[in-house]
Amino acid sequence: MKSQFFYIFILLLFLYACTEKKENIVETQEIVSDSILKKQDSLEELKFTVEETPTDSLSEFSETETYYVIVVDTSLNYALLHKKMFEVQHAFKIAIDTMGRYYNPSKDLIALPEDDEDELYAGDYFPRRFPSETLSLEYLSLYKNNSNEKTIGVVSGIFEQETKADSSLKKIQKVFPKTFKLKTEMFVGCLH
Repeated sequence: MKSQFFYIFILLLFLYACTEKKENIVETQEIVSDSILKKQDSLEELKFTVEETPTDSLSEFSETETYYVIVVDTSLNYALLHKKMFEVQHAFKIAIDTMGRYYNPSKDLIALPEDDEDELYAGDYFPRRFPSETLSLEYLSLYKNNSNEKTIGVVSGIFEQETKADSSLKKIQKVFPKTFKLKTEMFVGCLH
């Protein structure tokens, strides 16, 4: 019985680990602590307590979101796509956001600088994961599971609403006909 409470306690802590809603964490810890201290004899009582939690409050802590990614072109060749990104920027006046990353030829990697303030990702690839209408070069495998790990895409936008993604797609396809849209389940939880 104690091991069941332990696993539920760990699960609850994991669900709230990357949120800033510290009140909810404290409340959850108090509920779990009270449950353990009272040494409830029945798993059904704990199950009942968990089932009372409104589903809306759980969905607010989801670690994935459905997004629509517009990809202008893909290739294994960084230089080719870097040039294409500037062509798209020139044609549509879309801002470029490199997030401080550059192409490191010795690592064959789009990476943050080695001395980046983010020590965990310094010298490594840090992905673009949130909605924005900016251009960047990204590894396609982040958005499409069966892609080659080194395939790079010129991303011209990440959208929450499919209608906005479709509008952007139609506009860009007029000049760059290879442009396509991906629906993706993006991990938006804590990466640290």
